[in-house]
Amino acid sequence: MQILHGLDGLLNSPKRSVMSVGNFDGVHLGHQRIFKTARDVAAQRKAELVFVTFEPHPLTVLRPQSVPLARP
Repeated sequence: MQILHGLDGLLNSPKRSVMSVGNFDGVHLGHQRIFKTARDVAAQRKAELVFVTFEPHPLTVLRPQSVPLARP
């Protein structure tokens, strides 16, 4: 697993990839389904699997009054 940061990281992600973009703020059933589907599609296409997420939470910029509370 590689962890790439910022736009440079995104630009340097594998050229042949299946990418999912989202705020993966926990591994609940919905996220597990996304991970499995992306993994299956990447395997079918013989591609790398890439997940793009955000830090800080996007609402910090877009709607600061609505930022979810951080969990310990």
